[in-house]
Amino acid sequence: MDKATKCCRLTIWLKSGSSISGEFHTSLGTTSSVRPSDALRECKGGFLVLSKTTIHEDNETRQQQAIMVRLDAISYIELPETGWRAR
Repeated sequence: MDKATKCCRLTIWLKSGSSISGEFHTSLGTTSSVRPSDALRECKGGFLVLSKTTIHEDNETRQQQAIMVRLDAISYIELPETGWRAR
């Protein structure tokens, strides 16, 4: 991520049963009144991009710097209790 952003940590559950937790970023200029759930609705292009991810799949865990998740592969998303934090 080259631009200044703020982020929140999400856990995404896929229809396959796997889960991915990682940082979801938005522009630093995004107002604090925009909740992560609102920002997720504005994702375009059919993908959600996460950084600093942990992937839980087939009883194994692995780290990956960044990942693109197809929106139609998502079963549900656990939203953070806290809001955005600046990087």
